[in-house]
Amino acid sequence: MSDIITKKFEELENKYAKKQTAIKFNFRRFVSTNLNIKRSDVYTHNIHSYPGRLFPYIPILFLSSDKLCPPDGKVLDPFSGSGTVLLESIVNPYFKRNAFGIEINPLGRLISKVKTTPIDTEELDKKIAYLYKKIEKAKRSSRFKDAIPEFKNIDLWFSKTAKNGLGKIKASIEQLEDGDFKDFFWMCFSKLVRCVSKADPNIPPPVLLKVKKYKNSYRYEKLKDLVKRNKNPDVEGIFKDIVQDNSERIKSLWDVKEVGEREIEAKIIWDDSRKIKKGCYTFKGVIDKKRARKMNNSISMIITSPPYLMAQKYVRSTKLELYWLGMANEVELNELNRETIGTERVSLKNEKQDIGIVAIDKLLKRAEKISKERMLAIYEYFKNMALVFKQSYNLLKANGLMVLVVGNNKVGNSIVNTSQLLIELAKKTGFNDVLILKDEIKGRGMITKRHGTGGLIKDEFVIVLRKI
Repeated sequence: MSDIITKKFEELENKYAKKQTAIKFNFRRFVSTNLNIKRSDVYTHNIHSYPGRLFPYIPILFLSSDKLCPPDGKVLDPFSGSGTVLLESIVNPYFKRNAFGIEINPLGRLISKVKTTPIDTEELDKKIAYLYKKIEKAKRSSRFKDAIPEFKNIDLWFSKTAKNGLGKIKASIEQLEDGDFKDFFWMCFSKLVRCVSKADPNIPPPVLLKVKKYKNSYRYEKLKDLVKRNKNPDVEGIFKDIVQDNSERIKSLWDVKEVGEREIEAKIIWDDSRKIKKGCYTFKGVIDKKRARKMNNSISMIITSPPYLMAQKYVRSTKLELYWLGMANEVELNELNRETIGTERVSLKNEKQDIGIVAIDKLLKRAEKISKERMLAIYEYFKNMALVFKQSYNLLKANGLMVLVVGNNKVGNSIVNTSQLLIELAKKTGFNDVLILKDEIKGRGMITKRHGTGGLIKDEFVIVLRKI
């Protein structure tokens, strides 16, 4: 199989060298036809929804070759999100590899950790039964009310029944011992939060569900039932369904021999891709940084999808879960949002400097004519991505590949060729662009269309960079 990929890669690389333009390529078709790998609800991929998830067929292609990445090479995703690259690294049918993930959103870190951590299935069944007994006890107590968080408009998002039900389950989980099992239940609880809320399930950032706008949609009847259900939801019953479904997914991961025996592992190691170190994941999305160490020239391949320029509200999309899990309050959420690469929230006190790439500096001048805030948002994006490229270059071994999945979009009334601008930024760092592929987005939990001036994100560009 590796030979098939190598031959195809060389063919595409030669074609790109001649034309220097993106080549259309259907990752799903190639992988399913030539590698006989298909992805839907397999392993732990659908264990929890998350905005902007990476299309699994992309990492599968690159990870199924021993020529593109050594069989014993380590893989890194500096924007790991909910852990798609990490999972595909450890379950690849041809070459299973250890993988590291970096993610700024603590919920993403929790999901990634649970998604890639095998759990003894017999022990999990015992822990589930034990937790359910705790929940039964909580139903006869009023102490659970302390577990209900206080945040603005909580009653707008959750009925009294939902709040009380969530409070009882949260209080019960808190009594468990920290570790893999407790993280599993926290992740299930996070999924429950959105399920019993009044938020529209079809829109990543929380927006109140207004059924009327779906009047002519096939979703209409289902959404009407959802609104009715969530006025007085059976929170415990829904939670048990989530736990049952997710325990089956975890069991499928446990059945992967190398993963179940911990011969191959994925680890969440850090939270900031601009200044990377190797820390230690503890529990509930927390990274212990006390004994963090550097890890230069230790990575064979980087596969990642960085935040889109002003096109995704990544942190806001998970705010209800973050509040309920106690991972962030409103002040901390705003700070997290400001720290996220690609954010539109920037301080007007910030000063712009030239990036050193002619096309980017021209874009900044055009944006400044529209508004200083927009210009600064674009500036901060490319300034931060320059730091990411520098870190990535230092981490990669000689001739190592960095696979970057990005999309172009509109800012104001102009299309921003983000993919090409990032290539120029990477080349300034020392990378060489060897290939650009273009694949159509087909709905991956992404905001592909925005209100206002964000425009439509139609295609993803898969940029292959080599450390030289």
